Amino acid sequence: MESLSVALVSLASVVLVLRQTDATVPLAASLGLVVYVVGRVVLKLGKALIYPFYISKLRHLPGPKDNQFLVGQGIRLLKAAGPNDLYLEWVRKWPDAPFIRHLSFGNSEVLLVNSLDAAREVLQTKAYSFVKPSFFVKLVGEIVGIGILFSVGDQHRQLRRITAGPLSKPSVRKMLPIFKDKARELSVEFDTAIGEDKNGVVEVEALMNRTAFKVISTALLSRDISEFRSSSSPLSFEECYRAVLVPPLLGKLITFLNPFIPLRWLPIEANRAFIRANTALRGMLTELVEERVQQVQQDKKSGQSDEKADTKDFLTKLIEANLAEKKGVSDQMLVDLIIQGVSAGHETTAGALTWTVYALIKYPDMQKRLREEILAAQHKQPDLDAATIDSLPYLNNIINESLRVWSPSLMAPWEVGEDVVIAGVLIPKGTTVTTIPAMVHLNPAIWGADVDVFNPDRWDSTTGAAANPFASESFINGPRTCPGRALALLEIKTVLVEMMSNFSLEAVDVDVGRSSGRTLLACEPCRKRKSKCDGEKPQCGSCRSHELACHYEPARTTRRQKYWDRDYVQALEDQVRLLSASLEQSKESSSSQSASPASQPSPSEPKQLPYGPKMLKALHDFGSVKWADVTGRDGLPMLAGPGRFSFYSNTLLPTFEDGTKPSPPPKEVMSKETFLLEVASNLSLKQHLKAHFLDNINPYYKFIDPVWLNFSDLFPHNDTALQFLYSALFAAAAYSSPVATREIADAFMTYAEGLVQQCYLEHLCLPVLQGLMIIAWQKHVMLDAAKGHLYHYMAIGLSNHLKIRDLPAQERTVNDVATIKTFWSLFFLDRISTPKLGASTAIPWDPDNITPYIDTVSPELVDVSALSFDHHCQLYNIQQRYIDVMYSPNFQQRPAAEKQAIFAKANNEMLALRKKIDRRLYISRNVKPDRVQVVFWITYHSILINLYRPVLNPKDPGMVHNIPTAFRSSTASAMAITRLLKSLQASDEIKHLPPFIIYHVFRAALVHGLNLIAAEEAGGQRMSSGNFWSCFRVLGELSGIWKELSEGTMPFVLMATRGWGFQEEVGGTEEEDEEEDDYEAGINDLLGELEGEVV
Repeated sequence: MESLSVALVSLASVVLVLRQTDATVPLAASLGLVVYVVGRVVLKLGKALIYPFYISKLRHLPGPKDNQFLVGQGIRLLKAAGPNDLYLEWVRKWPDAPFIRHLSFGNSEVLLVNSLDAAREVLQTKAYSFVKPSFFVKLVGEIVGIGILFSVGDQHRQLRRITAGPLSKPSVRKMLPIFKDKARELSVEFDTAIGEDKNGVVEVEALMNRTAFKVISTALLSRDISEFRSSSSPLSFEECYRAVLVPPLLGKLITFLNPFIPLRWLPIEANRAFIRANTALRGMLTELVEERVQQVQQDKKSGQSDEKADTKDFLTKLIEANLAEKKGVSDQMLVDLIIQGVSAGHETTAGALTWTVYALIKYPDMQKRLREEILAAQHKQPDLDAATIDSLPYLNNIINESLRVWSPSLMAPWEVGEDVVIAGVLIPKGTTVTTIPAMVHLNPAIWGADVDVFNPDRWDSTTGAAANPFASESFINGPRTCPGRALALLEIKTVLVEMMSNFSLEAVDVDVGRSSGRTLLACEPCRKRKSKCDGEKPQCGSCRSHELACHYEPARTTRRQKYWDRDYVQALEDQVRLLSASLEQSKESSSSQSASPASQPSPSEPKQLPYGPKMLKALHDFGSVKWADVTGRDGLPMLAGPGRFSFYSNTLLPTFEDGTKPSPPPKEVMSKETFLLEVASNLSLKQHLKAHFLDNINPYYKFIDPVWLNFSDLFPHNDTALQFLYSALFAAAAYSSPVATREIADAFMTYAEGLVQQCYLEHLCLPVLQGLMIIAWQKHVMLDAAKGHLYHYMAIGLSNHLKIRDLPAQERTVNDVATIKTFWSLFFLDRISTPKLGASTAIPWDPDNITPYIDTVSPELVDVSALSFDHHCQLYNIQQRYIDVMYSPNFQQRPAAEKQAIFAKANNEMLALRKKIDRRLYISRNVKPDRVQVVFWITYHSILINLYRPVLNPKDPGMVHNIPTAFRSSTASAMAITRLLKSLQASDEIKHLPPFIIYHVFRAALVHGLNLIAAEEAGGQRMSSGNFWSCFRVLGELSGIWKELSEGTMPFVLMATRGWGFQEEVGGTEEEDEEEDDYEAGINDLLGELEGEVV
């Protein structure tokens, strides 16, 4: 656009000159050229000298200001001791900024991604708003082509689809024999080195490069292509590959400058060698692709394709996937994919292997521990299969830590393709945004103070920010993630297993240091001069060059201050209460067996409790869960439901239809045709709703694996089942999105409901079941109980077809994993969809016989979200099996000893679960917890309240002795819930909570109401009142997102506690308050309305 503007100005000057009578064409053309050149120069100077400092919308972002003239920080970055040194210095200077801005050559602006939230938006949520920078395309594109690296939009999605199957974990595992074969060749080279030289010295980097090249070429093309040649060139593949990717110095200089100043046309030998090698390389790969295409087509016609399924290489599977597309990509695009696969897979894998070996050499104890793990596994299974190799925990830890400390990729530059808002920052089109893995991997705010220490054990319990998937950027993330991740990891693991099981490695010179040039301990002269120290001993390089005496001070051990984490103390107190309760119950049970009938508790015993009549009534209401006398403004019960479980009821079903009343007019919803036309063209809306669903709904319910949403941008041009799933998902997201309107949500929901019958009868598959679950969930949240249960039980009915198999991990297919995950999502929905207690599930599967959710997640992909969901399922399974029994209608009629035993059993199960909670879910005061962690602990304490609640009934003489202990424990759990909610309020995250949290807040508020009634002293009364209103505030905040559910809960809480005498206590407390904010005034108005309107 800028060049066009300058061209138009120059053209205008030519026209003006020609309009003069004495003007000539040469004169006008010369003037136009001068104007164009001057305009371009002025424009460039303006962009370099004025725009970044006075006009740019990004100039206020934090970043270094000590720029050099016209090159910004470019020269400093090139001259730094390590490639990441300056970046890490900036990270420590601006740890909380989402982006760090610096200027590069020509004072061009570069934004460095500096937070996990910003990384998530750049790499996943808004990934397709970015393209590769034009200079990078010119720099690398002439070597590796377009391929998956530089493709955008639909073309990139198509290439992802084509490569997904060939590079999936099951396909890669079939390549294990190739990996083992090349790893054994490496062992032979080690043996040869030992035989030729008693010292057995080898150059690791060269060996790893050669091994990685052999592995990747054989896995991709079924041949070692080092000596492969085409019919049109005498050059071998390796010669071409080296000439293109590792040119001589002049060739490197031309390659670097060519994107800015076209130099490839110069008739010099460096250019001729590059063009000759590049042409030959592409020629031989084109021949190979054409030959393989013909072979695949021939095998397909002859029916031999399936017979060779286990022996197919990547290229064959790639061609098959391409032929399966309606409109496949060209052979030239396949050539690009091969070149990118060989170059990226070879270089990065070799680098990762080299640095991992370096770490094992530097830390012999770790090498020994890894060898012991591998040998122990080989003792059980001499020829390890891929699943066993993948499951070795310490091997995984070693590799993960190596990739963290020495990431094989230095940076990933992107260019904004359209104006976009990331982490609250408006980034203009054309801006370069770069992700630097080291800025994440070596960030103390994410990985802790020991970020520079190589510590594989940190991966056993990553918590907080370190557990975020975007805290590991070795393979990038999101749609642009490295498609060969599974191949690279299995290759690295296989080579390490071969090396560690046969050789012990030592270094000739272990003090290589990290490539970044950082050292953990500087010598005293360097420390005082504030100069960089390489940490070498006995004399560092700086002191040696300055001829200074070098000495190191002994490391000062700092005593770590011990503190007691509040949640940890609370956990210990909970355990003491549970054990005490169990002990008390066993004593009471044994004594009651020998007591005479006259000594048994009588109905009058509740009067002996230290509570007044209002508290006894409140305890009875709360413990018996009979809310029939809590009526709404219409005088009808606010809750409905059989037995001791209930749910909100907005409408009552009449005996006969009243024909005299006119039917309410139907909601106005846009026509199906209009809806489909608008949705098909509104890509930004679909991407927003998908991101909102994945960020704020799916982490809690695990309705769907995110990979199933790869084609959601194509909606409504999907098959029927996916149309149903995506429309249900978009509807659910639109209802709670701050951007989408209720009309949009209704339109999506209407479209989804219109497909229900067809999908249920004709398209039995997992997406249909998932769609039904999402619709049922949404209807329950909107208190549309009739439709909620309709779709709910349709989903349960469809679950009869799940065919869940009990298989070892290594035998589970992708379908098995998806089926198990879907079951747990359905189970969780069934348990939390309404606030019911004591209602048995209708799901025809026993959760105890189903593989746990967490076992279906790959160890390297386990995060706090997966752990939280798995533990949620465990909690609700315990509630269903052991706690809901106490809410059944016949529980009160059982003998006291039997009730006591049921209560004790439930106590013990909750205690056992508490001991098994994964340490990664614990909340530390040093690291900001993830929302899913907080939600889990709120659920945990809410279920504890559910456990104690049935024994709080003072009219149950057999259980009355439990009331003081149970009430104290319920209060402790309600306090814990309130404290957790306050922590979320402080970080403004309440609005992102799931709707089932409302039921937990509701129960905590009722417990605080009980305390308010019980406490007659002003201090205790004020504390309980404050906690109650804190819960009520949260319900008010949630009403902005989950309107119907919150607004159904809030009046009920007020009316229930009002019946206990709540208003009198509140009045006494409020008289002491000097100030009253608008919120509390609004609460009083609501109380007044309810009091005036209730019959």
